[in-house]
Amino acid sequence: MKPSKLFMIGTMAMSMVASAAHATFLDFVIQPPSDSGSIGFNGSDPLAANSIKVVNIIGIDTPSQSGAISLCQDCTLSFATGVFIGYAANTWDFGPGGSISVYGGVDLTGDGDTNDAGDIASGSLLLSGSFNAARVLGLNGGNYSFQIAGGDFFDSKHIALLDYYGLPTTGGYQGNLNLSFLAQLNPDGDSQTADFINVPNGIGSGDIINQPIVPVPAAAWLFGTGLIGMTVIARRSKHS
Repeated sequence: MKPSKLFMIGTMAMSMVASAAHATFLDFVIQPPSDSGSIGFNGSDPLAANSIKVVNIIGIDTPSQSGAISLCQDCTLSFATGVFIGYAANTWDFGPGGSISVYGGVDLTGDGDTNDAGDIASGSLLLSGSFNAARVLGLNGGNYSFQIAGGDFFDSKHIALLDYYGLPTTGGYQGNLNLSFLAQLNPDGDSQTADFINVPNGIGSGDIINQPIVPVPAAAWLFGTGLIGMTVIARRSKHS
């Protein structure tokens, strides 16, 4: 039995970095333990995940329903990054392209199901987009701890979800994905790359966080990566 290793996946997209403390977000929440979903990389193809459970959606400083937690019924996240670019020093890089999507239903009326006229019916496409880049980082290799972080994606969302939270229904959105999971790492001989796949029930906690696209100078993106993540975590705690 190969040792299990802890991974985190994150994709970062920044805008309005200087005013991140006042930004508006939708947070698609992934909570452990999860008995569904898979994520893996075979050493050459894109990083891919399927059927990871999303439990609810939270509006953070949204124009309407700020702090409201909407049940996401039978919601699943799937994605595939762009092509594998290369590996060096416990870092896996993936290029632009691929896809990211969330399907499911949303209880907007608050009665515990998605059968009402004001709800979003089960099986609906809630979010759809593609990646600009993604990066996998190995952390504390001797302790089998890893982080997949860095990258960004752009997306569009279901119009009823945007209306409910008072967000713009035209123009695109940019996203930040964070996801932890346990995986088995399989070294790939002389190339020093490695493939991995999560162990059963190994999907951990995570978020898909995004906001309306606002242009930002390229130099500000690196600074904003950490800032925006801390801002969202703090606000989620406040609204919980």
